[in-house]
Amino acid sequence: MPFLMVLGKYDVRAQANVANIRRRYGYKGALHTIPYSTKFLDAWNRRDVVGHVQRSVRSEKEQHLKLFMPIGWGQSIRQISKAVLEAVESDLRLKALERSA
Repeated sequence: MPFLMVLGKYDVRAQANVANIRRRYGYKGALHTIPYSTKFLDAWNRRDVVGHVQRSVRSEKEQHLKLFMPIGWGQSIRQISKAVLEAVESDLRLKALERSA
Protein backbone atom coordinates (compact mmCIF):
# COMPACT_ATOMS: atom_id res chain seq x y z
CA MET A 1 0.00 0.00 0.00
CA PRO A 2 1.56 3.33 -1.00
CA PHE A 3 1.77 6.14 1.52
CA LEU A 4 2.25 9.87 1.22
CA MET A 5 4.42 11.92 3.55
CA VAL A 6 2.76 15.26 4.29
CA LEU A 7 4.19 17.99 6.50
CA GLY A 8 1.48 20.28 7.84
CA LYS A 9 1.86 23.85 9.15
CA TYR A 10 5.01 24.13 7.04
CA ASP A 11 6.79 27.49 7.07
CA VAL A 12 7.96 28.12 3.51
CA ARG A 13 10.57 30.58 4.80
CA ALA A 14 12.12 28.17 7.33
CA GLN A 15 15.67 26.94 7.00
CA ALA A 16 14.42 23.35 7.21
CA ASN A 17 13.17 23.24 3.64
CA VAL A 18 12.08 20.06 1.86
CA ALA A 19 15.55 19.36 0.43
CA ASN A 20 17.17 19.72 3.87
CA ILE A 21 14.56 17.44 5.46
CA ARG A 22 15.12 14.78 2.78
CA ARG A 23 18.89 14.95 3.20
CA ARG A 24 18.82 14.86 7.00
CA TYR A 25 16.53 11.83 7.23
CA GLY A 26 17.58 10.12 3.98
CA TYR A 27 14.02 10.09 2.69
CA LYS A 28 13.73 9.31 -1.03
CA GLY A 29 9.94 9.18 -1.48
CA ALA A 30 7.41 11.88 -2.26
CA LEU A 31 7.25 14.62 0.36
CA HIS A 32 4.39 17.12 0.29
CA THR A 33 3.94 20.22 2.41
CA ILE A 34 0.97 22.31 3.47
CA PRO A 35 2.08 25.87 4.18
CA TYR A 36 0.97 27.45 7.43
CA SER A 37 -2.22 29.44 6.92
CA THR A 38 -3.98 31.38 9.65
CA LYS A 39 -7.11 31.59 7.49
CA PHE A 40 -7.20 27.80 7.12
CA LEU A 41 -6.73 27.25 10.86
CA ASP A 42 -9.52 29.72 11.59
CA ALA A 43 -11.77 27.83 9.16
CA TRP A 44 -10.77 24.54 10.84
CA ASN A 45 -11.74 25.91 14.25
CA ARG A 46 -15.06 27.16 12.83
CA ARG A 47 -15.57 23.71 11.23
CA ASP A 48 -15.84 25.42 7.84
CA VAL A 49 -12.95 23.87 5.89
CA VAL A 50 -15.11 23.14 2.83
CA GLY A 51 -16.32 26.74 2.71
CA HIS A 52 -12.75 28.01 3.09
CA VAL A 53 -11.51 25.85 0.21
CA GLN A 54 -14.40 26.95 -1.99
CA ARG A 55 -13.74 30.62 -1.22
CA SER A 56 -10.01 30.23 -1.84
CA VAL A 57 -10.63 28.59 -5.21
CA ARG A 58 -12.93 31.46 -6.20
CA SER A 59 -10.52 34.12 -4.96
CA GLU A 60 -7.55 32.55 -6.78
CA LYS A 61 -9.39 33.34 -10.01
CA GLU A 62 -9.55 37.01 -9.08
CA GLN A 63 -6.10 38.53 -9.62
CA HIS A 64 -6.43 41.35 -7.09
CA LEU A 65 -7.13 38.90 -4.23
CA LYS A 66 -4.06 36.74 -4.92
CA LEU A 67 -1.98 39.15 -2.88
CA PHE A 68 -3.81 38.06 0.27
CA MET A 69 -3.58 34.30 -0.30
CA PRO A 70 -1.00 32.33 1.69
CA ILE A 71 1.98 31.35 -0.42
CA GLY A 72 1.21 28.14 -2.27
CA TRP A 73 -1.55 26.89 0.05
CA GLY A 74 -4.07 26.12 -2.70
CA GLN A 75 -1.39 24.72 -4.96
CA SER A 76 -0.12 22.36 -2.24
CA ILE A 77 -3.64 21.09 -1.55
CA ARG A 78 -4.11 20.39 -5.28
CA GLN A 79 -0.79 18.52 -5.45
CA ILE A 80 -1.63 16.37 -2.45
CA SER A 81 -5.11 15.63 -3.80
CA LYS A 82 -3.60 14.61 -7.14
CA ALA A 83 -1.03 12.37 -5.41
CA VAL A 84 -3.77 10.68 -3.35
CA LEU A 85 -5.88 10.05 -6.44
CA GLU A 86 -2.89 8.66 -8.33
CA ALA A 87 -1.98 6.36 -5.43
CA VAL A 88 -5.53 5.08 -5.08
CA GLU A 89 -5.91 4.59 -8.82
CA SER A 90 -2.68 2.58 -9.08
CA ASP A 91 -3.70 0.50 -6.07
CA LEU A 92 -7.11 -0.19 -7.62
CA ARG A 93 -5.47 -1.23 -10.90
CA LEU A 94 -3.15 -3.60 -9.04
CA LYS A 95 -6.07 -5.20 -7.19
CA ALA A 96 -7.97 -5.60 -10.49
CA LEU A 97 -4.94 -7.34 -12.01
CA GLU A 98 -4.67 -9.64 -8.99
CA ARG A 99 -8.34 -10.57 -9.26
CA SER A 100 -8.12 -11.37 -12.96
CA ALA A 101 -4.99 -13.52 -12.59
